Amino acid sequence: MAISLVENGKKKEGFIDFTPYFNKIKHKLIWCLVVVVVAAAASWILTRFMSSSYTATATVLFKAQSQDVTPLPRLENYDSTRSDYYETKYALMGSRVVLEAAVKALKLDRDPEFNGGDNLDEAARVNNALRALQKNLTISGVRTTQLVSVSMEAKSPQKAADIANGVAQAFIDYSLAQKQKILLQAQGWNEKMMDDLRDKLDRQKADIDDFLKQNGLLTFRSMDGYETERLGIVINHLADATQRRLKAQTVWDKVRRQQGKAPEAIISLPEISGHPQIQDLRIALIQTRRNLSEAAKHYGPKHPKYLQAQAQLQVVNGQIGQVLGELLNGLRQQYQIALDDEQHYQKMLDDQKADFQALGARRDKYNTMMTALNKTEELYKSLYQRANEQKLSESFSVPDEVIYDAAVPPNLPSKPQRGLLIVMATLMALALYIMYLIVSTALDKTVNSISELKAKTGLDASGEFPLLPQANSAKLTFQNLLYADMLHSLRLA
Repeated sequence: MAISLVENGKKKEGFIDFTPYFNKIKHKLIWCLVVVVVAAAASWILTRFMSSSYTATATVLFKAQSQDVTPLPRLENYDSTRSDYYETKYALMGSRVVLEAAVKALKLDRDPEFNGGDNLDEAARVNNALRALQKNLTISGVRTTQLVSVSMEAKSPQKAADIANGVAQAFIDYSLAQKQKILLQAQGWNEKMMDDLRDKLDRQKADIDDFLKQNGLLTFRSMDGYETERLGIVINHLADATQRRLKAQTVWDKVRRQQGKAPEAIISLPEISGHPQIQDLRIALIQTRRNLSEAAKHYGPKHPKYLQAQAQLQVVNGQIGQVLGELLNGLRQQYQIALDDEQHYQKMLDDQKADFQALGARRDKYNTMMTALNKTEELYKSLYQRANEQKLSESFSVPDEVIYDAAVPPNLPSKPQRGLLIVMATLMALALYIMYLIVSTALDKTVNSISELKAKTGLDASGEFPLLPQANSAKLTFQNLLYADMLHSLRLA
């Protein structure tokens, strides 16, 4: 008997009979329908009491680059190709400063739906409105595009659309205000720099004027040409003086080498013979010698005419010697004058070179000062032009964001989804009822058929006997041949 129970238990371990469960559900189909109807009706009634919420969505376009709507250069620049550019934009759109501006612009701090009560102070109402706005606001970017969706959930469809558009516009206004703020800061910086540069220009011009006054100049313009021309004149004079000195030195050296020789040898020199007095004296010398020769031939050495001719010859020789002395002295003085001129011009050239070098140093300093002045003027002009461009750009500034698709009031609420809630509640009620039927069937140990006897107890049936409809009918059991035969079979088993 024990062995049979173990074997029956092993057989029972891997066998599950779903028939009782299906039969139970089949018998309760009417009740399942009742549960479905009741759950649907109750869900429909409950959803009628739920407040509706509407969601409106506005689409904002982020421009990849600033539009060149004016011929003026752009005052701001950004790189939209960076990976964190649009994420930063999304975060800024949901930042407190933008939402606070939207709350004040839309007057949500005065709306009981957002402010938490009119009896609170202004700061508390604004904070409550901010929290409510952050809770019901959704900002999400459209993948691989420059678009961002701003969705707002509110009890009123018009309010949801207004708030979505208001938040988008608040962000656009905030971005534009930041650009204007940067522009004003740049204008202030430019004006300050222009004032500093204007003072610097005045100081530089005053320094240049003082420098020119100290050097006795009105300007350095054309001074290089003037000094160069002066230097050229001195060089030319020096060259002429050197040429004259060389010529005078050559004549003087030639004449000086002939000193101590006979006057006839000296006066034969080309530098001496061309002198008019020498030429006259040479003629007189020739004539005197001729007279002396004729007197010696006709009269003799003792004759008065001979002596007279001899005296005349001595006079002419004396005159020649005197003239030669004067000529030699003149040649020496001419050489000395030429030498003095050469030395004078050489000294002038040296002085001019020193002055020219000093002028070059002053010119370099002047050029350096003028270069600094010109650079300062160029920078001042650039800042002045930039300041004018900023003033023009201040009156015309284009935002980098635009509401591409404004939110419109939705026709249907987004919450609650009544149909879905009713279906879910009905299915859940039906599932719970079916689970109840399955659990109750599994816990029920009553044997209602021979097949259940084997499944629930693991015993084989010896026979079966029908359920009597009435308790007093048991007496009639033995009177019925069929019932009597069933009892007899059970006893034999």
